[in-house]
Amino acid sequence: DGSELKKLYDEDYQILNPETGESDNHLFLCFEIEDTGYFELELYTRGKNINVALMCPEGTQRDYLPLKESIPALASACGYEANRTIIEPLKRRRDLTNVFPKLNERRSGLNVSV
Repeated sequence: DGSELKKLYDEDYQILNPETGESDNHLFLCFEIEDTGYFELELYTRGKNINVALMCPEGTQRDYLPLKESIPALASACGYEANRTIIEPLKRRRDLTNVFPKLNERRSGLNVSV
């Protein structure tokens, strides 16, 4: 029913700032686009501030640089302020356990493909 995953998320990845009561969140998405390659997108939020990192296939980063100009407007439309946007070539692939190491402590296996 998803309650275990929600509990894991609430306990380990949504951290409340004791001074402001705002939450810190971290989202990691990886995806492959046919004929283009493998991408990783990470979003970090603290309160209403957001940092975005897009790692794209080597040699394609210039194609995605215009997103650096678009992301602040997109964030603003959703009530966030974009502090930092990074668009770089991907140096090595990561999986969920690289990004969220505590998953290894609590789960014997987690691998989701869509």
